[in-house]
Amino acid sequence: MANTKKDLPDSFWLLVDRLKEIANATRYKTEGTELMRLDKIDDEIMSIEQSGEQHEDYKGPTVVTPKFVETVLETQDKALDKDITVKPIEVITVSNQGGGNTLII
Repeated sequence: MANTKKDLPDSFWLLVDRLKEIANATRYKTEGTELMRLDKIDDEIMSIEQSGEQHEDYKGPTVVTPKFVETVLETQDKALDKDITVKPIEVITVSNQGGGNTLII
């Protein structure tokens, strides 16, 4: 008699779904198409890690203030271990003689 979702706990099915995701990602990375056993997945992951692309670490700024000229953060093909934060543009509003507000950037 085959197991059904009623026979096994939800945590089991979550694990099965996660393993399927890992197998699909591994097949995508290795351009394989066949189904994989757990030991095969482990071997493939090890070979991906050993032959995988090594990226230089990004050593540039991680906090940036906007300017009126283009700024390029040279992150292409670099590994990041922090988020890059773009600060908001500083804005001040003051009341003016016409009864309105003036926006100062």
